[in-house]
Amino acid sequence: MPIVKPSPKSAPADPDQLGFSFLIPYSERKTLLNTHEAAKVMGISQESVRVAIESRELEAHRFTVHGTKADDFGKNGSRLTNRVTRRSVLLWLAKTADYQPDAIADACYEVAKTLGPALLKTLVQRLTVLLNSISNR
Repeated sequence: MPIVKPSPKSAPADPDQLGFSFLIPYSERKTLLNTHEAAKVMGISQESVRVAIESRELEAHRFTVHGTKADDFGKNGSRLTNRVTRRSVLLWLAKTADYQPDAIADACYEVAKTLGPALLKTLVQRLTVLLNSISNR
């Protein structure tokens, strides 16, 4: 599967402010993703992630991992593994997106306009609870 080339859009300096963090299901404290996790989030193959690393489209750290299984780790008991930075995955997602992250808010607003007063009040109450729980983290 060929790597998808990102479009040449400029992105904010702080990737977490891009509005795409919701696409990465892993904890925001997890700053490095393995190639399987990065591929799953990006919707591409692990091989495409490796190609993107080699072509410097993604930031990555290469580690030597030691193990005991000769099948998994070769003759010398070690192998190289890549860890992709969360910020480079977020930037890649921002560069390849053909939508604005806040478009979902507009869509939700349009749906909310169709709700009756009682249901709308319940929705506002639940969103307030959600917002307060996020603010208290």
